[in-house]
Amino acid sequence: MPKFKWHHLTERLAHEERLKRERLKVELEAEKKVEDFYSEKLAKSKMINGIVNRKMQKGKSIKAAKQ
Repeated sequence: MPKFKWHHLTERLAHEERLKRERLKVELEAEKKVEDFYSEKLAKSKMINGIVNRKMQKGKSIKAAKQ
């Protein structure tokens, strides 16, 4: 292999490793966005359920007091 240079091989390996890290970073960022989205929706759901439960209990206590 007359034109083979070791630095070509090391440059290529370094480039491939850099691409691999960048792809992994993009995937992790996408997963974090999905996780944040679902966490936000879960928190909103819990908040809304708490409000509904309090209103239902308040309504029951008013009805119980009237009887």
